Amino acid sequence: MSKIDELLKNEKVEWRKLGEKDVCISVTTGLNPRKNFKLNDSSDEELTSWYITTKDYSSNEVIEFIDGKTARITEKARNLINKRSKLQINDILFSAVGTVGKIAFVEVEPNNFDVNESTFVLKPNKKNIVPKYLVYYLRSDFIQNEIKKSLKGSTLAGIRKNKLEELEIPIPSLETQQKIVEILDKFTSYVTELQAELQAELQQRTKQYEYYRNLLLSEEYLNKLSENPEILGGGID
Repeated sequence: MSKIDELLKNEKVEWRKLGEKDVCISVTTGLNPRKNFKLNDSSDEELTSWYITTKDYSSNEVIEFIDGKTARITEKARNLINKRSKLQINDILFSAVGTVGKIAFVEVEPNNFDVNESTFVLKPNKKNIVPKYLVYYLRSDFIQNEIKKSLKGSTLAGIRKNKLEELEIPIPSLETQQKIVEILDKFTSYVTELQAELQAELQQRTKQYEYYRNLLLSEEYLNKLSENPEILGGGID
């Protein structure tokens, strides 16, 4: 029996819809700039904030910082967005159009970034939900498959708000949710560590390959080889 199975043994688990206030206080989207403001336009006011889209969290990472690839907006534009959807710590960003179902978790104070209309902003009800538990569940294969069944549109697929809000979420006790998060955090840490080690090994092997490629194909070595073909059997000097 796995650790999670053990945690759920004799645990009372309720299934509630994502859109219920007990699960998410609100499900909103950002604002479309076309009718409301211009991106990267500093003619009237200084550009103070980042305007992020789903490409900015394409690898399902935690939103920790925004780089220069993202569009900029003014404080006036940001105030317009915040009337519709004000970002806070522990919010969950959910891509609604294109590659639907990408998730990002807001773990730092979002003082200088907001989202566009292609992103749903989920505000977990922390009385009943550990925010990161919801993050992990929304990333699970089961819920991702359910999301695919709800997509609409042939050219650019998307999920409608009412369909997203109908997704059912299993809710054990807060204590059990937290323990599940801790277990999955550890696995995430292990995977990240392993990926870093593999990347370092790959870089080392790539450098090694490039070194020998350049050596074996150099004029000096090829001339040496033509005079002494047996050196290939004996290794490289």
